[in-house]
Amino acid sequence: MAEISINEQIKRRGYISEIKPYIPTIDLIITASNIGKLEVNQIVSKIHRMQIEDALRDTRQFFASFYKLHDVPSLRYLLNTRFLKFVKRQKVSPFALPVIPKTVTDEAFYGGLITELSKDTYPPISFIGIELSSLVTELTSCSYTHEITHAEVDSVNGAIGSYYNSEVLSVFIELQIAELLAKGEKILRTEDKRRIYEIETLARELKEYHQKRLLKSEDDALIDSKYVISDVRAYNLFSEYYYGSASTKEYIISRIQSIFDGNYTVEELLNEFMDIDRINDLNPTLSFSKKAIKYFNR
Repeated sequence: MAEISINEQIKRRGYISEIKPYIPTIDLIITASNIGKLEVNQIVSKIHRMQIEDALRDTRQFFASFYKLHDVPSLRYLLNTRFLKFVKRQKVSPFALPVIPKTVTDEAFYGGLITELSKDTYPPISFIGIELSSLVTELTSCSYTHEITHAEVDSVNGAIGSYYNSEVLSVFIELQIAELLAKGEKILRTEDKRRIYEIETLARELKEYHQKRLLKSEDDALIDSKYVISDVRAYNLFSEYYYGSASTKEYIISRIQSIFDGNYTVEELLNEFMDIDRINDLNPTLSFSKKAIKYFNR
């Protein structure tokens, strides 16, 4: 996707337009820090390498067991030069999006959805492919599942109201498959460590950004805000699922399916299980729920 500002991306995706970098509370930072110390003490078995075909198969089998996915808008460049561009736009299964290996520093967790946002076409969003780490491990299925979820929910107009919540479903479903991938919650524990480190680190950086102690662009601060808010809300929702009865689990899964179907929104789902303030709140109240704290103390 061409480099466009976060506010322009928000406009083209149809999110609420007014948004500012989140100001985290000291309580949130301290809680995340304390949780991080708990996670560090957890003994997690070694993460093993695996074949890419097996990792992608695990994701396909997971979705086949829990959700019905719809075709998503794709874009393929037939010719792309300085002077001429010919593109093919069509709807395809999200699993038909090309998987592109990429060498990155944080190789174990990396995933990215290559997206084009246009102001001249409808739908404005098209997907070109999915980047995954060239180092394929037991975590690759989680990254692939995360990006497939993005393709699915991002292509449904109105499914997400706020940019702040644009990672919630992808993180939730990433945790959902992580719980199932290995005995003893090895993959889930590894995901927990990574996410709680992300929450604490980005929350501290946002605090320093607002205190003028850290130089960061507003776009970067907005991206950090999205991950902090989405991660915390995803864990609050996942803890409801994790400790929920069979009927509660089925209910949450059915509500997510309704979001994929275009009949429900992420905010409506969140509001059933937590108070997320008004959708247009510029600095929402954010904290881990009691169940989320219990989850991290398990």
